[in-house]
Order: sequence, then structure tokens, then C-alpha cells
Amino acid sequence: MSPWYSQVRGNEAKYQKDYVELYINHIRKHLLQEDTTRPFAPSSPSNGLETEKENWTAKHPQDTRYGDVHYYNDGGKLWDWKTFPSAKFASEYGFQSYPSLETLSQVIKESELTYPISKAIDHHQHHGGGGGSIEKQICVSNIF
Repeated sequence: MSPWYSQVRGNEAKYQKDYVELYINHIRKHLLQEDTTRPFAPSSPSNGLETEKENWTAKHPQDTRYGDVHYYNDGGKLWDWKTFPSAKFASEYGFQSYPSLETLSQVIKESELTYPISKAIDHHQHHGGGGGSIEKQICVSNIF
């Protein structure tokens, strides 16, 4: 859980008010003045017009009946298409991975670009449990 998230719990009304004030009353207003050719998406995921009806923060933002959803699978059967949501649109999807070797080579010595994952690579992993998740994904037995 993100460190900031614990501050939100119990203060939802305050953060809802602050969110609407900043993103809807100010940013949305200015974006719509600058670009009249595209609709404004208040957040991602978003339930589109349903989000607007719910005072700009959807009660169920991952609802597959509206707008867009996010889907990440850091475990389970990664290539099983039956696990994917049947949504209107998935604006984010995927699973945990490392950057390309070319990118990693800019910050890690070539001798540390190894599998099993070296301590140097693991140090750059900021997703809690991400290294273990990626190693599970590498195992062929977990794919199908």
C-alpha cells in the first residue's frame, strides 16, 4: 500500500473535495477552454458520464459497463484470456516487468544483468514483491 493512502482513509470527504476543486474546477476548466475538440476524462479509470453523476469520483471505478478499466495480472495464468475483464476499454493493462537490457545497461554493470535476478537489478525494483512476481512469470509452468 502506498504511504499516502493511509492518510486518505477516514478523510475521504476532504480528499474528494480537494480533488474536485483542483482537477474539475480548475484543470478541467482550463483544458476545455484550450481544447474544444476532445472530451475531458476526469480520471483513469473512469466510468465516463457515470463518474460525473457520482460527483466526479466513481463509487466503482473498475465497473466494466462504463468507461475504461485497468487490468494488471502479477500472478496466476498470465496468458489465459478468460481472466481478462470484458470492459468497454482497458486504458492500462499488463503485468510487472523490467525495462529492456539497453535501458538497464545505463544504470547497471553488464556483469549484473543476469538471471537469476542480481541484487543490483532487484535494488532498482520499486514494486513490492515485483522481483518475485517477475521470476514467477519467467517460469514456463506458470504461463499456461
